[in-house]
Amino acid sequence: ITPYDDREHYGKRYMSDIQSNISTKSLGIQPRSSTKKIKLNNNKNQYEQPCTIIFLFAIAAMAISIYLLIHVMETTKTTSTTTTSTQLRWNSTSSTIVGITSSSGSASNQLYTPYHLTLDSNGSLYVADSDNHRVQKYLKSASTGTTVAGKNATATTALDNLYYPTGIIVDSSMNIYIADTNNNQVMFWSNGASSGTQIAGSNQLY
Repeated sequence: ITPYDDREHYGKRYMSDIQSNISTKSLGIQPRSSTKKIKLNNNKNQYEQPCTIIFLFAIAAMAISIYLLIHVMETTKTTSTTTTSTQLRWNSTSSTIVGITSSSGSASNQLYTPYHLTLDSNGSLYVADSDNHRVQKYLKSASTGTTVAGKNATATTALDNLYYPTGIIVDSSMNIYIADTNNNQVMFWSNGASSGTQIAGSNQLY
């Protein structure tokens, strides 16, 4: 005999299984889909968090890009810089640009032992015309020069003279710095000046 005794007690259902002496209690029926619903919600949250972070990063990157673009446009619009540079190009065929080949002298188109040269930002050429004790300036493409420091073929210790100049530097204001070799000094010649100022030396340079 397999006896089953089913009865209702206070609205609850009991089932007795005499053979196995097992008593089970059912408190009601829960929806079978509740566990799956929780899992689905958890999965949804797992996907939503990375998507939200990626979206925020994309918005931030877009905002930064727009700001940088506007900043560059404004800077370009309000600021303009012109840079002038002198370029020397190699030419396998040489040519005389100043002075006269095999002819030394003190004329404006001649040089006598040119020792050093430099260029300014306008492309003008400066030559330390050593044995003429002067610095000559040649405008671009000019064949004759102008004495901008020293006196033609005159060598003394006076501030308006040079004595075998062997080095020159020209700054952005066209001021000239001269290595006045045999006077053992460095002279500063401001642009357009007729005499210089000693900035180093006083019998201390050799």
